Amino acid sequence: MGCGGPIRWLVILALATVFGGAARGQPATGLTESDRQALAEVADRDAVLGQGPGFFALASLACETAELDRAPQPPPKTPDWASLRNAPAAARGAWFGVQGELLRVQPYRAARAGPWGHALVECLIRVGPGDEGLVFVYLAQPAGIGFAGQAGDRVACDALFYKVYREPNAQGASVDYPVFVAGGAVVASASAQTTGKTGLPRAGQVAGAAALALAGAWFARRFAKRSTGGGRRGLRLRSRKRDEASPEGATGEDAPTSSADPVEALAELRDRND
Repeated sequence: MGCGGPIRWLVILALATVFGGAARGQPATGLTESDRQALAEVADRDAVLGQGPGFFALASLACETAELDRAPQPPPKTPDWASLRNAPAAARGAWFGVQGELLRVQPYRAARAGPWGHALVECLIRVGPGDEGLVFVYLAQPAGIGFAGQAGDRVACDALFYKVYREPNAQGASVDYPVFVAGGAVVASASAQTTGKTGLPRAGQVAGAAALALAGAWFARRFAKRSTGGGRRGLRLRSRKRDEASPEGATGEDAPTSSADPVEALAELRDRND
């Protein structure tokens, strides 16, 4: 849907290797004058994603492109990441080819409902080494279309550049992260964790996990019935006490930060500031 298949991306990667990255990207058609004005007002290098008119103009275009299976032609090139960070306004609203290792994927609440439903998919992708090799891609997929990518997969997509987002890393140093909007993404190659050491495909893993979950639920129900002085009320009380003791309910500046994982720390800081 909109991003082409793995074979197409092998061709793009080969072209990117020969000709290098593109600073300005491929101009997007389908944006109105009002859309372009909204994009011109987008601020860079702040700690707010900013789901404003410019963001949703790109989300609508990306979603429509995916829904019609109308990939940009010619295929967009991989960005020149340094140029993109230094002059984001020149590339805003243009198509680029983004590919790399998927580090994190999670639902992201949309401030406005649209053809994508009520939620987007946030992907944190590594395209190069270090903190400067991290980019955000927000998938505005047509409603009912899922994304099968998992952490560790190699993913690729055609994406519209939105802005440069600035956030301190785990060491407190400011880092600029390019932000894109896409109508979908393809898994170019699955990680070893995705297929598992047994070689089972995802469907097999899901079926096995479901069977284990059902067995666990059956044993838990039998244990709860046999517990003296417990029962359903006791289980609810214990669950509530765990929730009250958990730091996950904390918000704002007093909320505890993630451990040493820089990906988790970045996502937590982004959610707190957005």
